[in-house]
Amino acid sequence: MSILSELESVSPDDSLLIGRFLRTPEFRSFARSIAVASMVRDPDLQHGGFVEKLSALLVLAESLPREPANRYARLLVETISTGSREALTILSNKDSAEYELVLRQAEAEHGRTLGAREHSQILNQMDSHQYAATLEFVDEYCRIAYAASGELVPAYFDTQRRVPIGALHVAPTFAMIDSTSQPLWSQLRSPTDTETTDLPGLIGRSYRVVVLGDPGAGKSTLAQRILHDLTAPLDDNAAIGRVPFVVTLRRYDEKKRHRGYSLIQYIEASLNENFHLSAPAGAIEYLFTTGRAIAVLDGLDELLETHLRREMVEAVENFGQKYSSAEMIVTSRKIGYPEAPLKTDVFKVAVLEEFDEYNVAEYAQKWFRLDDRLPRSERARITAAFIEESESVADIRSNPLMLGLLCNVYRGERSIPRNRAELYDQCARMLFEKWDASRGIGTANILRSDARAALQVAAASMFGASSRAEGLAENELVTLIADSWHGSRYESQEEARDAARSLLASWRGRAWVLTDVGLDVRGDSRYKFAHQTFLEYFAAEHIVRCNPTPDELWAVLEPHIARTEWEIVAQLAVQMSAQHNSRAADRIYDLVLTACHKTGRQEAHALLRFALEYCDVFLPSLDRVRRTVAAALDIYLAAPGTTVPAGSESSPVDDSLQLLKIAAGLREERISRVAIEEISVRCTQRLAAAEDRVARRALLVLGSRREFESLLEVEPGSLGEVDWHALKPVWGDRLVTWVRSSEEVALTAYENRLINGRSVTELVPLSALLEAAPRFGLKFPWRSPAVILFLRRYLTEFGPAWPSNNAARDMHQLGTTFGLLRSPFIPPSFHDHSGTSDLVIRQCTLGSPDWDEFVALRDQARQAIPFPAPTGPAAYSAAVILGSIIETERWDRKLSASPDVGSFLQLGPVQALEPLFVSRISNVAVRHVDRALRQFPFTTDQHRILAAWAAGDFDFVVRRRA
Repeated sequence: MSILSELESVSPDDSLLIGRFLRTPEFRSFARSIAVASMVRDPDLQHGGFVEKLSALLVLAESLPREPANRYARLLVETISTGSREALTILSNKDSAEYELVLRQAEAEHGRTLGAREHSQILNQMDSHQYAATLEFVDEYCRIAYAASGELVPAYFDTQRRVPIGALHVAPTFAMIDSTSQPLWSQLRSPTDTETTDLPGLIGRSYRVVVLGDPGAGKSTLAQRILHDLTAPLDDNAAIGRVPFVVTLRRYDEKKRHRGYSLIQYIEASLNENFHLSAPAGAIEYLFTTGRAIAVLDGLDELLETHLRREMVEAVENFGQKYSSAEMIVTSRKIGYPEAPLKTDVFKVAVLEEFDEYNVAEYAQKWFRLDDRLPRSERARITAAFIEESESVADIRSNPLMLGLLCNVYRGERSIPRNRAELYDQCARMLFEKWDASRGIGTANILRSDARAALQVAAASMFGASSRAEGLAENELVTLIADSWHGSRYESQEEARDAARSLLASWRGRAWVLTDVGLDVRGDSRYKFAHQTFLEYFAAEHIVRCNPTPDELWAVLEPHIARTEWEIVAQLAVQMSAQHNSRAADRIYDLVLTACHKTGRQEAHALLRFALEYCDVFLPSLDRVRRTVAAALDIYLAAPGTTVPAGSESSPVDDSLQLLKIAAGLREERISRVAIEEISVRCTQRLAAAEDRVARRALLVLGSRREFESLLEVEPGSLGEVDWHALKPVWGDRLVTWVRSSEEVALTAYENRLINGRSVTELVPLSALLEAAPRFGLKFPWRSPAVILFLRRYLTEFGPAWPSNNAARDMHQLGTTFGLLRSPFIPPSFHDHSGTSDLVIRQCTLGSPDWDEFVALRDQARQAIPFPAPTGPAAYSAAVILGSIIETERWDRKLSASPDVGSFLQLGPVQALEPLFVSRISNVAVRHVDRALRQFPFTTDQHRILAAWAAGDFDFVVRRRA
């Protein structure tokens, strides 16, 4: 009996039950799992686990007897599976790019399909009464959570006013990072080919995702917004039925380590603690098992010790493996995340983007609109003035937290601080020197300097102490402050304690720097910093105050920097030290270099990365910059091993290459130029090194000179050219050996014209020439297939002597190699990272001032070339390579179909083949294709292949089929 016939035989009563079940969130999650399993050809789909799980859901949700539930489950699984495969087959024939996108998404969500049989066992343990209680609990929880998450506290320094979340929050944008294609550290610093999405897109398309952001980027507010949006009343909820649970990982870590809590147990306990709501037995587990719950795990970065983060990463991954249907969103700072990342093949990586000028304007308008202290007639003018003046600190205002502080400072001062340290200092003075007299907050018994010192003591005691991460009890904080004051400002301990209590009373209710956050188990008020950024700032002040000399300061900071900890605190501490001692920065850099000679490679790498990362903040002397860059280069040249394939763990070579990338891409152009100059000089010297590995790497660095210019954002050639001719005696005959031993060296040598195309095709397999691959690269970690460089030179380097020039000979040689194949066989990894479309596509709007020039250029390009036509092999290889680019880059989307826009392809020596490409791009038969092909000496097979490609009947790039 067919599936359709069996479905038609379902009784009317059961049809109503099944129809109702098909509209539930549980079924939508389950159906997606089946579709994913079908697309990736999961063998478990045939083993009955999915049928068992769906049958258990039907029994539980619709009270169906077991036998018909099994039957209907099997029919539904087969229907979804068959339909998914058929849809994928149709898509593969209609739109190859969309097909690849859908298949990649299915592979990313493959984890959904795991553990179906285990899930059915969990569901079978639940009865109908528990199920009904769970649904009632979900309704009650969503109602309470929606109300509790609906307000924000703006950064006002004199009040703790709550406002509706939508009245201030600005919708975030996320850059999706392809962390499987290349090392994560590289993508986070210089992301390439990123796709952006909004919050609904992030939630709707990401099965598992980690959201990374800078301090103050709004990660915790994002978690609150997700909770608010997903618990909204159903009529307003675009993701009906999803149940989000927000978990602060720092708090969960404490419960996990001290009480052995599982994540489910912690959620149950926090519901009772925060919402006075008890979840029915098994309810939370049911929601995660069926995929209805979303785990929003906030603040992985707030576990300061790297080993604690790694332990939490393992716990999160284990949870995700057990509850494979559940979606998960994890937030963390970018800094430190690569040291303990979640699995990149399971968790997508999204970066919370900084505010652009439109986000800034929207936030500022909302912020000043909410300020009741400003006259309504003045708010628009002040907002406009703030937006204009804050352009001078565009990098600071792009951070949401810092933007809120700037708004606050501007309201009181009508001016903008120029750097981050000054901004923090301004905020501190606002708190301690400009108390609002109208609130009756006096300072007669509290010296302002003592108040600031008290904050430093509080920060130092909380920072890095996991036992105090949730804040300090009032009595404990009073003791710490009083001890710091006793003997210096107050003669008696009791006087000091009274003053400390008065200080805390003045802080109570202020959601600004240090604020009360409720009661502990003994009923004492607890205090904590309103944001991690302030905790780190005042902790840094305390460290500098207790270690005033650079040597003392470095003794405290070095072990933490070497373990990639305390990065923000260390940065602030060095900057504060340099503000008071003009020679502090140079001394710190001397100590860094000394430490590098005494420690291991990994620790030296961490120390140098810190020193280079903040060169344009600390501003050491140029001599120290040169010495630091030289030390980083020595680590790269001497690193063991070779580069590794993209997507795998980074190697010592990759890690140390990152140091050079940092040095070349600093914002302070003067420092970057010195760094690049030092790299070039040192690499030129190292070309003569006796060890081939060192000399080869020096050649690779010199060969990436253009990337230095790109990182520095200067005009090509402005850093000078490498005099390769003068360097030939340095390496002598060794270049041939290097080229034979490394494809990367061979391609770098070809890019810099040290060898010709014939040598490349003889030394490098054709398969390697056709693949985009991870490469030695400072800004662009992916190398376009080498054949694209052949093509680009061929299309641009022709003139009266063109038939005999190197580009023509190289393309002919490549075409001869292509001719050995019965038909082109371009691998799926073929991808153009060099922007050939910008080189070839020419467009202009009809009637624009440039239209006449555009027409003249088009007509000139389409005239017959006044010198010998290209050889058949050269023209054939050019057609195949350009055709492959058109397929993978979707040029039909790049070329406007508007009648107001003129377009043509500028193809140089193969301009006569333009009809071939136009036919393929436009998907319209062009009658001149055959005539165009006959202008070149193609073989019969080549003519047939190109004609079939133009008609859309053949693809050059091999792709996976459904």
